[in-house]
Formats: sequence, C-alpha cells, structure tokens
Amino acid sequence: MALKTFRPLTPALRFKSLPAFTEITSANKPHKSLTEVKKRSGGRNNTGRLTSRHIGGGHKQKYRKVDFKRRKHGIAAEVTALGANIHNIEIAPGRGGQIARSAGQQATLSNREGGYALVKLPSGEIRRIHDSCFATIGQVGNVDHMNVSSGKAGRTRWQGRRSHVRGMAMNPIDHPMGGGQGKSKGGGGRHHPVSPWGQLAKGFKTRSKHKPSDRFIMQDRRKK
Repeated sequence: MALKTFRPLTPALRFKSLPAFTEITSANKPHKSLTEVKKRSGGRNNTGRLTSRHIGGGHKQKYRKVDFKRRKHGIAAEVTALGANIHNIEIAPGRGGQIARSAGQQATLSNREGGYALVKLPSGEIRRIHDSCFATIGQVGNVDHMNVSSGKAGRTRWQGRRSHVRGMAMNPIDHPMGGGQGKSKGGGGRHHPVSPWGQLAKGFKTRSKHKPSDRFIMQDRRKK
C-alpha cells in the first residue's frame, strides 16, 4: 500500500505521511456491514483498575471485520510450487489464523513431511505446523506501515495513545530509575533498565523453560 505525502504548508504537514487506503476501499468510508462497534477500555480491566498505561481518549473508532478463520472451504485451487509466501496461519486446526497477521508480514512454507509442514516465521524461527491447518497464500498488505509518520502529537492522541514519560525523567518515588543529579542512569548509579515495578526490561526471559510447544520448534529465532 502506497503512502501519501503532503505539501509542507504547516509544520505538521511537513513530515506527515499516511497510508492511502485505495487497496482496501474505493469509497471514503468502509462498508457499514463490514464494521462493528469498538468498545474502549481506557487501559482498565473488568474491576476498573488501570492495567495498561498510556491508553485513553481519542476519536470514536469502528472495528473492521476480518475473517481470520477463512471459512470458505471446498473451492478448487492449484498449488504451483512449495516455498511460497503465506500468512494468517493456524496453529491448531479450526482455531483460525494466529501467525503472520500484521501489516506486511509473511512466512515461508519450506517443506512437508510426516504430517507436518515446516514454516519459517517472520521472526526467523522454523516451526512444525500440522498440515491440516489452513493458511492464506501471499503477503499481508500495507507493507509501508512502518514508514507512516503521524506528523504531530495530536494525531497520536486521536488514536487513543497518551504520552509516554521515560522513567529516567521521573523522581525516585515514581520510578526505580528516577532521580539523580543530571542525566544519570537510575538515581546516580548504574542501574539496569527496569519497569516501574522492578522487572528487568532487557534480557529477562519470560518464556517457560519446559513449554509443551517447544517440541514443534525446529530452529529458535535467537540462534543463528
């Protein structure tokens, strides 16, 4: 999907680049039958407590319905070659696509043997997936999503994203990395980056050491 740029008539328009949705819809608005109400949480859970920071406000939005399960089965097709790019891949048969769904993502189907398919994921991981799982041939659109520039802070607030303050810019009472004379690494001494609650932010492994799905991973994404 191509990006559209603007003439620098204002400071906000100088660096603004937004996607042109000509591939998705020809009209100015999506079809009403393909949208539904998107309820806002404000970053709060079912008890009203704030569980996700920097979320709130913004313009009203509607959710575009996406068929991740691809229920239209039985349509004749022809596979021309293995090694094709695929996306919207199921992990369990009938559950619906869960892998490679975001903008510009794709995976590679490399081989099929013993009732399983070897798929190279966008992260570089090679994983075994049951060959009865469904996937969609091709690459997800909106490839230039990473090059989008909102142009100003206000447009980000319209999308429901609030400002994110760095921990080093806070006081010691507000964050473990706050305080210090001048620009210090966490209160005057060397401090590893942590979350506001003290959990390591870089290098801390959160995956279980004995996860049952490890037997399907043929090559880890961290190993070269």
